[in-house]
Amino acid sequence: MQPGTSRGALMCLAVMGIAALASAAAPPATPELEEISVEGAKDRERQRAPDLVVGLQSEIAVRHEGLARFEVRIFMNGRPTLWFNFRRSSNARQQVPPTRRPADQPIPLGSDPFNPPRFMLQSNVDEADGLPASLPFGPQASLINVDYLRLRDVEGASGIKLPVAIHPQTRRCEKFTLLDDGKENPNRFVLLADSIVACRRIERSREGDLIFADSVPEPLRQAVRDTYEPIAVRAANRLGSEPGLVYVALWADSPHKGFRLEQSWNRNSLLLFNGMAWQQGAVADQQEALRKAFMAEQIERRVRQVDAPGMFTIAASRYLLGLFTADEAHDVRGWLAETLPGWIAGCAADLRNPARIAAAQGSVSSIDCGMVLQFVYDAVARANPAKRADLYDT
Repeated sequence: MQPGTSRGALMCLAVMGIAALASAAAPPATPELEEISVEGAKDRERQRAPDLVVGLQSEIAVRHEGLARFEVRIFMNGRPTLWFNFRRSSNARQQVPPTRRPADQPIPLGSDPFNPPRFMLQSNVDEADGLPASLPFGPQASLINVDYLRLRDVEGASGIKLPVAIHPQTRRCEKFTLLDDGKENPNRFVLLADSIVACRRIERSREGDLIFADSVPEPLRQAVRDTYEPIAVRAANRLGSEPGLVYVALWADSPHKGFRLEQSWNRNSLLLFNGMAWQQGAVADQQEALRKAFMAEQIERRVRQVDAPGMFTIAASRYLLGLFTADEAHDVRGWLAETLPGWIAGCAADLRNPARIAAAQGSVSSIDCGMVLQFVYDAVARANPAKRADLYDT
């Protein structure tokens, strides 16, 4: 596009690109695409992917006995493996018995397959990203980030064996193995329990999408319920049912302030409150911040189909969130009048950069261009008064 391109020409280009973008930018088909719910469904049982554990070259065997403990087993078929590294450094991960080995140094595997290296994750220890690798969820369960268990530079398939845990897809207590897909996803939280009885006690305590740790005080629980439930109901009415899990925990000794709502995988999230100030619940401004975070989480769990979405998917989430918020305030027209000119100007500037266009490879080259296209989808949906449709229906 030339520097003198008008806004009208940009909109025409956006309309012309809709058909191509719909096929080129859409994510590849995955089993999750079959899980879209009809409006009004209260809950859905999501089928889990099969555990293809044949041919594993390495295995992390995890158990929970008050703390998360695990063993590293590497099967030496062909080339012998004498050393291994973890993908991610950790302040909470310790070898059992303790060693004086410097951090991030290769760990010897040893030659005795019946005595593999053993480790544990300490609870409530601050990590580099401000989230603990292990959070206590009760006397017999912990929420652990399995990203801290993954191995680096190991040939062949690797798996993490969990004897009693809540499966991220089915949201039920099971015995299963997670295959390491090698992708970057730093927030893979899984609830691990001592026994099936302890796990099912937590499973039964689930309140809709919410699962509270034992340490969360009742005033804070009520504040979370009061904030989350209206948003979840409204999102289900407008966008259809999309169940997930929100693990709610309190880190009383946290060196941080406020709260974190972090996406995990398979439409699950961690809501972590930092410090003792939350013992009495949440004040008005805190509840408003929490409300905005929940609105974003509800939109994103429905839009994203992979854990590392591209710009088009991010733009879809942002547009729907803006539409959702403006619709709540009954001012969609005002929101678009304020924001649309900026998107068009930003996209026009981006389209003057041939390198950005080439790098996009058929998708959108910026968030601004993605927002313009979302607006066009919305406008086209609203163009037929008889259907009374909008982007919620697209």
